[in-house]
Amino acid sequence: TVRNAGTEDLVLGTITVPAGYRLAQDFGQTTLIPGASTTFAVELEATAEGVFTGIRAAVRFRLGAGDLQGVRVAVQGLGSVGFNLARLLHAAGAELWVADVAEDRVQRAVEELDAHPVSVAEILAAEVDVVAPCALGGALTRDTVAGLRARVVAGAANNQLASDDVGERLTEHGVLYAPDYVINAGGVISIAAEFLGQADPAWVDGRIAGIAERLEAIFRRADATGEPTSRIADRLAGERLSRAAGDRAAGGRAVA
Repeated sequence: TVRNAGTEDLVLGTITVPAGYRLAQDFGQTTLIPGASTTFAVELEATAEGVFTGIRAAVRFRLGAGDLQGVRVAVQGLGSVGFNLARLLHAAGAELWVADVAEDRVQRAVEELDAHPVSVAEILAAEVDVVAPCALGGALTRDTVAGLRARVVAGAANNQLASDDVGERLTEHGVLYAPDYVINAGGVISIAAEFLGQADPAWVDGRIAGIAERLEAIFRRADATGEPTSRIADRLAGERLSRAAGDRAAGGRAVA
């Protein structure tokens, strides 16, 4: 919220947002008389962009599809990230099934994105190609995995697996799982750019694009070894953290 606490009119300029963010709502008015106020809204878009990139990689790997045209995606949760992801998927030609505890969010997706509304209780078992958990963590349990019809699980939620053994169940069930902290890393990448003083949007975009490459490496190793993608991701993350710790000990500064 911007409020004019002065005694003369306040003329507002153009809002510039950092790389990885988007202006969700511009000023309601550009000139404020004394005592008047207006609002604007900025959203962290990098997380949704990274998940979208990861979904394309997973669909290409598991379904052999070069694009998302006609691919059926169930989005569980239509908060800021979930809705932005749905918007990107719709623009790419995907067909959407959506669920959220807030009915107004579902209705907005139906009206703006031609989405099919599904109940929260049924969204994970929808007859789709991809399930994208974008709500609370722990959505993937032994029971919900047994009911999955999708061949890919790739979403923005943190801690999607209710327990470690669920990763094994996904593999046994023939479902390709995109490890959550790999596919949803876009937000962390954007925050890292701010921390490092990196103002070039190409720096953020390049690293978000790299999410696909990291996921594909995990998928290939999982195919070759039969291990769950979640376990492979944990091992690779541990190795990366060990290297970063070594770099710091040597006086360097590791950047993912």
